[in-house]
Amino acid sequence: MLFDSHAHVAFGAKDIRFRPEYTLETLIDEMDRFHIAKSVVMINPLFKLFKCPKDNKHKITVQDSENSGVLKLYCLQCQKVLYEGPDPMREFNLELMDAISGYSDRFFPMLTVTLANSTIPGEVEFYEKNYPKLFTGYKLHPRICFRGLDEISFFPSNRPVLIHTGVDYPPTPTNVAFAKKYKGNILLAHAGRFDPDLIFLAKNFPNVYIDTAPSSLMFKGHITDLLPPFNTLIESPADIYKYLIQEIGEDKILFGSDVPWGNYEDEISILHSANLPQDVYEKIAYRNLISALKFG
Repeated sequence: MLFDSHAHVAFGAKDIRFRPEYTLETLIDEMDRFHIAKSVVMINPLFKLFKCPKDNKHKITVQDSENSGVLKLYCLQCQKVLYEGPDPMREFNLELMDAISGYSDRFFPMLTVTLANSTIPGEVEFYEKNYPKLFTGYKLHPRICFRGLDEISFFPSNRPVLIHTGVDYPPTPTNVAFAKKYKGNILLAHAGRFDPDLIFLAKNFPNVYIDTAPSSLMFKGHITDLLPPFNTLIESPADIYKYLIQEIGEDKILFGSDVPWGNYEDEISILHSANLPQDVYEKIAYRNLISALKFG
Protein backbone atom coordinates (compact mmCIF):
# COMPACT_ATOMS: atom_id res chain seq x y z
CA MET A 1 0.00 0.00 0.00
CA LEU A 2 1.20 3.51 -0.80
CA PHE A 3 -0.06 6.92 0.41
CA ASP A 4 1.19 10.21 -1.02
CA SER A 5 1.83 12.90 1.61
CA HIS A 6 2.15 15.80 -0.83
CA ALA A 7 0.16 16.48 -4.03
CA HIS A 8 -1.29 19.59 -5.69
CA VAL A 9 -4.12 20.16 -8.15
CA ALA A 10 -5.10 23.28 -10.07
CA PHE A 11 -8.30 25.27 -9.76
CA GLY A 12 -8.87 28.56 -11.55
CA ALA A 13 -6.62 27.48 -14.43
CA LYS A 14 -6.37 30.93 -15.99
CA ASP A 15 -4.88 32.24 -12.74
CA ILE A 16 -2.22 29.52 -12.30
CA ARG A 17 1.41 30.04 -13.43
CA PHE A 18 2.50 26.39 -13.48
CA ARG A 19 0.76 23.25 -14.78
CA PRO A 20 -2.79 24.67 -14.79
CA GLU A 21 -3.89 21.54 -16.67
CA TYR A 22 -3.01 19.28 -13.71
CA THR A 23 -6.51 18.94 -12.26
CA LEU A 24 -8.07 16.63 -9.71
CA GLU A 25 -9.14 14.31 -12.53
CA THR A 26 -5.53 14.10 -13.71
CA LEU A 27 -4.36 13.26 -10.19
CA ILE A 28 -6.98 10.55 -9.76
CA ASP A 29 -5.99 8.98 -13.09
CA GLU A 30 -2.33 8.92 -12.06
CA MET A 31 -3.12 7.60 -8.59
CA ASP A 32 -5.03 4.73 -10.17
CA ARG A 33 -2.26 4.04 -12.69
CA PHE A 34 0.48 3.97 -10.06
CA HIS A 35 -1.60 2.31 -7.33
CA ILE A 36 -1.62 5.23 -4.88
CA ALA A 37 -4.36 4.35 -2.39
CA LYS A 38 -4.69 7.79 -0.77
CA SER A 39 -3.13 11.22 -1.02
CA VAL A 40 -2.82 14.46 0.84
CA VAL A 41 -4.10 17.00 -1.67
CA MET A 42 -3.80 20.79 -1.80
CA ILE A 43 -4.47 23.52 -4.30
CA ASN A 44 -1.69 24.54 -6.67
CA PRO A 45 -0.55 27.76 -4.95
CA LEU A 46 1.27 29.46 -7.85
CA PHE A 47 -1.31 32.13 -8.53
CA LYS A 48 -0.56 35.05 -10.83
CA LEU A 49 -1.96 37.30 -8.12
CA PHE A 50 1.24 36.69 -6.12
CA LYS A 51 3.45 38.07 -8.91
CA CYS A 52 3.99 41.70 -9.84
CA PRO A 53 2.48 42.47 -13.28
CA LYS A 54 5.34 44.88 -13.93
CA ASP A 55 8.17 42.39 -13.31
CA ASN A 56 7.71 38.79 -12.17
CA LYS A 57 11.10 38.91 -10.41
CA HIS A 58 9.81 41.46 -7.94
CA LYS A 59 9.19 40.25 -4.40
CA ILE A 60 5.56 40.22 -3.25
CA THR A 61 5.04 40.03 0.49
CA VAL A 62 1.87 39.43 2.45
CA GLN A 63 1.08 42.21 4.90
CA ASP A 64 -1.46 42.53 7.66
CA SER A 65 -4.33 44.98 7.36
CA GLU A 66 -5.79 47.10 10.13
CA ASN A 67 -9.13 45.62 9.06
CA SER A 68 -10.03 42.14 10.25
CA GLY A 69 -10.58 39.70 7.38
CA VAL A 70 -8.43 41.71 4.98
CA LEU A 71 -4.81 41.25 3.86
CA LYS A 72 -2.48 43.07 1.50
CA LEU A 73 -0.13 41.86 -1.21
CA TYR A 74 2.67 44.41 -1.42
CA CYS A 75 5.42 44.70 -4.06
CA LEU A 76 8.68 45.58 -2.32
CA GLN A 77 10.30 46.95 -5.48
CA CYS A 78 7.31 48.99 -6.67
CA GLN A 79 6.47 49.95 -3.07
CA LYS A 80 2.84 49.46 -3.95
CA VAL A 81 -0.14 47.46 -2.71
CA LEU A 82 -1.19 45.17 -5.55
CA TYR A 83 -4.15 43.55 -3.79
CA GLU A 84 -6.17 44.32 -0.69
CA GLY A 85 -9.03 42.04 0.28
CA PRO A 86 -9.97 38.68 1.80
CA ASP A 87 -7.69 35.66 1.64
CA PRO A 88 -7.69 34.79 -2.09
CA MET A 89 -7.09 31.12 -1.27
CA ARG A 90 -10.56 30.59 0.19
CA GLU A 91 -12.31 30.40 -3.18
CA PHE A 92 -10.06 27.59 -4.35
CA ASN A 93 -10.07 25.73 -1.03
CA LEU A 94 -13.85 25.60 -1.30
CA GLU A 95 -13.58 24.27 -4.85
CA LEU A 96 -11.15 21.62 -3.63
CA MET A 97 -13.46 20.40 -0.86
CA ASP A 98 -16.41 20.32 -3.23
CA ALA A 99 -14.48 18.47 -5.94
CA ILE A 100 -13.25 15.70 -3.64
CA SER A 101 -16.58 15.21 -1.86
CA GLY A 102 -17.23 12.12 -3.95
CA TYR A 103 -13.77 10.71 -3.21
CA SER A 104 -13.56 10.99 0.57
CA ASP A 105 -11.88 7.57 0.77
CA ARG A 106 -9.01 8.72 -1.49
CA PHE A 107 -7.93 12.09 -0.11
CA PHE A 108 -6.70 13.99 2.92
CA PRO A 109 -7.43 17.62 1.93
CA MET A 110 -5.16 20.34 3.34
CA LEU A 111 -6.43 23.91 3.00
CA THR A 112 -3.93 26.59 2.02
CA VAL A 113 -4.01 29.66 4.25
CA THR A 114 -2.25 32.92 3.39
CA LEU A 115 0.06 34.14 6.16
CA ALA A 116 -1.63 37.27 7.48
CA ASN A 117 -2.54 37.88 11.12
CA SER A 118 -5.52 39.93 9.99
CA THR A 119 -7.11 37.00 8.12
CA ILE A 120 -5.90 33.73 9.69
CA PRO A 121 -8.24 33.71 12.73
CA GLY A 122 -11.28 34.35 10.55
CA GLU A 123 -10.25 31.83 7.88
CA VAL A 124 -9.64 29.06 10.40
CA GLU A 125 -12.92 29.84 12.18
CA PHE A 126 -14.77 29.78 8.84
CA TYR A 127 -13.41 26.36 7.86
CA GLU A 128 -13.76 24.82 11.32
CA LYS A 129 -17.33 26.07 11.75
CA ASN A 130 -18.67 25.26 8.30
CA TYR A 131 -16.60 22.30 7.05
CA PRO A 132 -15.13 20.51 10.10
CA LYS A 133 -15.40 17.03 8.57
CA LEU A 134 -14.41 17.91 5.01
CA PHE A 135 -10.71 18.60 5.50
CA THR A 136 -7.73 17.27 7.40
CA GLY A 137 -5.44 20.22 8.04
CA TYR A 138 -3.74 23.30 6.64
CA LYS A 139 -0.93 24.14 4.23
CA LEU A 140 1.36 27.07 5.08
CA HIS A 141 3.69 28.44 2.41
CA PRO A 142 6.16 31.02 3.78
CA ARG A 143 7.99 31.36 0.47
CA ILE A 144 4.96 32.34 -1.60
CA CYS A 145 3.88 34.73 1.14
CA PHE A 146 7.47 35.98 1.52
CA ARG A 147 6.83 35.99 5.23
CA GLY A 148 8.24 34.03 8.14
CA LEU A 149 6.03 31.94 10.38
CA ASP A 150 7.45 33.70 13.43
CA GLU A 151 5.49 36.75 12.27
CA ILE A 152 2.22 34.86 12.77
CA SER A 153 1.10 35.65 16.30
CA PHE A 154 -1.53 32.92 16.61
CA PHE A 155 -2.73 29.96 14.58
CA PRO A 156 -6.00 28.85 16.22
CA SER A 157 -6.02 25.14 15.38
CA ASN A 158 -4.54 21.83 16.46
CA ARG A 159 -4.99 20.17 13.07
CA PRO A 160 -1.95 18.95 11.15
CA VAL A 161 -0.13 21.63 9.18
CA LEU A 162 2.13 21.05 6.17
CA ILE A 163 4.87 23.67 5.92
CA HIS A 164 6.86 24.44 2.79
CA THR A 165 10.61 24.59 3.43
CA GLY A 166 13.30 26.10 1.25
CA VAL A 167 16.87 27.34 1.20
CA ASP A 168 15.98 30.92 0.33
CA TYR A 169 13.47 33.13 2.15
CA PRO A 170 12.27 32.89 4.88
CA PRO A 171 15.14 31.69 7.08
CA THR A 172 14.80 28.40 8.93
CA PRO A 173 14.52 29.90 12.44
CA THR A 174 11.07 31.21 11.58
CA ASN A 175 9.85 27.66 10.97
CA VAL A 176 11.61 26.43 14.10
CA ALA A 177 9.97 29.07 16.28
CA PHE A 178 6.51 28.17 14.97
CA ALA A 179 7.09 24.43 15.27
CA LYS A 180 8.20 24.67 18.89
CA LYS A 181 4.96 26.31 19.99
CA TYR A 182 2.41 24.61 17.72
CA LYS A 183 0.39 21.91 19.48
CA GLY A 184 -0.72 19.92 16.44
CA ASN A 185 1.34 17.72 14.16
CA ILE A 186 3.68 19.36 11.67
CA LEU A 187 4.69 17.93 8.29
CA LEU A 188 7.84 19.61 6.98
CA ALA A 189 7.96 19.47 3.20
CA HIS A 190 10.90 18.70 0.92
CA ALA A 191 13.02 16.80 3.47
CA GLY A 192 13.32 20.03 5.40
CA ARG A 193 16.08 20.68 2.82
CA PHE A 194 18.25 18.73 5.30
CA ASP A 195 18.49 21.87 7.37
CA PRO A 196 20.17 20.86 10.67
CA ASP A 197 17.64 22.79 12.76
CA LEU A 198 14.67 21.14 11.04
CA ILE A 199 16.30 17.72 11.24
CA PHE A 200 16.71 18.33 14.97
CA LEU A 201 13.02 19.17 15.27
CA ALA A 202 11.92 16.01 13.49
CA LYS A 203 14.25 13.90 15.58
CA ASN A 204 13.38 15.36 18.97
CA PHE A 205 9.80 16.66 18.76
CA PRO A 206 7.14 13.90 18.66
CA ASN A 207 4.77 16.01 16.56
CA VAL A 208 7.19 16.83 13.71
CA TYR A 209 7.46 14.72 10.53
CA ILE A 210 9.36 15.20 7.25
CA ASP A 211 8.26 14.31 3.72
CA THR A 212 10.47 13.31 0.78
CA ALA A 213 8.65 15.27 -1.91
CA PRO A 214 10.08 15.20 -4.54
CA SER A 215 13.25 13.13 -4.15
CA SER A 216 13.97 13.21 -7.88
CA LEU A 217 14.11 17.01 -8.10
CA MET A 218 15.86 17.44 -4.76
CA PHE A 219 18.62 15.16 -6.01
CA LYS A 220 18.92 16.97 -9.35
CA GLY A 221 19.47 20.24 -7.52
CA HIS A 222 21.01 18.86 -4.33
CA ILE A 223 24.10 21.07 -4.33
CA THR A 224 21.99 24.23 -4.07
CA ASP A 225 18.61 22.88 -2.91
CA LEU A 226 19.88 20.99 0.14
CA LEU A 227 22.04 22.28 2.96
CA PRO A 228 25.53 21.16 4.02
CA PRO A 229 26.86 18.66 4.72
CA PHE A 230 24.19 16.50 3.05
CA ASN A 231 24.23 18.41 -0.23
CA THR A 232 27.66 16.89 -0.90
CA LEU A 233 27.09 13.52 0.79
CA ILE A 234 24.05 12.53 -1.26
CA GLU A 235 25.12 10.55 -4.33
CA SER A 236 21.75 9.20 -5.52
CA PRO A 237 18.06 10.02 -5.00
CA ALA A 238 17.72 6.98 -2.73
CA ASP A 239 20.33 8.53 -0.41
CA ILE A 240 17.64 11.01 0.64
CA TYR A 241 15.89 8.12 2.37
CA LYS A 242 19.19 6.73 3.66
CA TYR A 243 20.26 9.92 5.38
CA LEU A 244 16.80 10.83 6.67
CA ILE A 245 16.55 7.41 8.32
CA GLN A 246 20.05 7.84 9.71
CA GLU A 247 19.27 11.27 11.14
CA ILE A 248 15.67 11.05 12.39
CA GLY A 249 14.65 7.38 12.23
CA GLU A 250 12.08 5.64 10.08
CA ASP A 251 9.06 6.66 12.20
CA LYS A 252 9.07 10.30 11.04
CA ILE A 253 9.53 10.00 7.27
CA LEU A 254 6.68 10.33 4.76
CA PHE A 255 6.69 9.31 1.11
CA GLY A 256 5.65 12.27 -1.04
CA SER A 257 5.57 13.11 -4.74
CA ASP A 258 4.90 16.88 -4.92
CA VAL A 259 3.02 16.30 -8.18
CA PRO A 260 2.83 18.05 -10.58
CA TRP A 261 6.38 19.23 -9.81
CA GLY A 262 7.45 15.65 -9.16
CA ASN A 263 6.00 12.58 -10.84
CA TYR A 264 4.88 9.20 -9.54
CA GLU A 265 7.01 7.09 -11.84
CA ASP A 266 10.27 8.62 -10.60
CA GLU A 267 9.27 8.94 -6.95
CA ILE A 268 8.04 5.35 -6.61
CA SER A 269 11.13 4.06 -8.40
CA ILE A 270 13.37 5.95 -5.98
CA LEU A 271 11.50 4.62 -2.96
CA HIS A 272 11.91 1.05 -4.21
CA SER A 273 15.58 1.60 -5.07
CA ALA A 274 16.26 2.45 -1.44
CA ASN A 275 15.86 -1.30 -0.72
CA LEU A 276 14.23 -0.74 2.65
CA PRO A 277 13.28 -3.61 4.97
CA GLN A 278 9.57 -4.37 4.63
CA ASP A 279 8.61 -2.92 8.02
CA VAL A 280 10.53 0.30 7.31
CA TYR A 281 9.02 0.52 3.82
CA GLU A 282 5.49 0.22 5.21
CA LYS A 283 6.11 2.99 7.73
CA ILE A 284 7.37 5.41 5.11
CA ALA A 285 4.86 4.31 2.47
CA TYR A 286 1.73 4.85 4.56
CA ARG A 287 1.83 4.06 8.29
CA ASN A 288 3.67 7.22 9.34
CA LEU A 289 1.25 9.42 7.40
CA ILE A 290 -1.69 7.92 9.26
CA SER A 291 0.00 8.93 12.53
CA ALA A 292 1.00 12.37 11.25
CA LEU A 293 -2.57 13.26 10.22
CA LYS A 294 -4.17 12.46 13.56
CA PHE A 295 -5.58 15.34 15.57
CA GLY A 296 -8.09 16.00 18.31
